[in-house]
Amino acid sequence: MDKVSKHAQKSNESYQRLMDAALKVFGQYGYDKASIDLLAKEAGYTKGTFYLHFKSKEDFFLEFMDHKLTVYKQHFLPLLNSNATFESIISQGIKIFYKLSNEDNWIPLFFEFCSIAVRNEIVKERMSIYYQEWFKLICMVLEKGKQTNELSANLDLEITSRRIVAVLDGYNLQNSFVSSGYSLDQIEQQIKQILELD
Repeated sequence: MDKVSKHAQKSNESYQRLMDAALKVFGQYGYDKASIDLLAKEAGYTKGTFYLHFKSKEDFFLEFMDHKLTVYKQHFLPLLNSNATFESIISQGIKIFYKLSNEDNWIPLFFEFCSIAVRNEIVKERMSIYYQEWFKLICMVLEKGKQTNELSANLDLEITSRRIVAVLDGYNLQNSFVSSGYSLDQIEQQIKQILELD
């Protein structure tokens, strides 16, 4: 392996370890109290290594959000090639969403990110891009339902994708505070009603 390849491998490894460290550090300390020192130390590096990849903690947090969205996409995209019925694809998609949302203390981190976005224009802009990507991904799944004639040809994909995301966000927010919130089955039924599958 040449020097360039070794450097790239080490760079990729340090990047991934910093991303992994973020889940623990942001989960334990929250965004405000999570310092670059803590993030670097948890990953097993110095601040210098952190700054090789990121300009600031804010830059790192935004990159972390992008990283998480990439993970979601990797799990959702195979649904587009599934031969299952559209209803089954919707059920699988909701289960994947629930599983990924509940891994690594993600829900409190996500809502903390939302609260930062309200007051920070750069984060708000990035959050808007994050949501646009979500809407696009859901539209791709819904388009599959139209192609198989399991969804109405008149269904407005963009509005429907926004309604679905609103239900899923509301589910996660409510279940963060209310012990007897909606069940996953109830959420699935609500989404199927939005899609007029019931």
